[in-house]
Amino acid sequence: MNDGMINLGMFVADIMSTWPQTVKVFLKYRMTCVGCQLSEFDTLKDVLLNYGYSPDKILTELNAALRDNTPSSER
Repeated sequence: MNDGMINLGMFVADIMSTWPQTVKVFLKYRMTCVGCQLSEFDTLKDVLLNYGYSPDKILTELNAALRDNTPSSER
């Protein structure tokens, strides 16, 4: 599913379930993706456009969060 990096085409639910440490980034920006049923169908790009956030900034922060832990699928 992944090459070790988050990209804009990934579904938000997949990002949060694979890398739980990314939840803090979504919460930091007050995105209600955590617990939202639509997160299974929305890509990161869709969500960032809906919230009006810069994709580069959020993507950088999400990928930085990956350095803190390994994906749950590799544990």
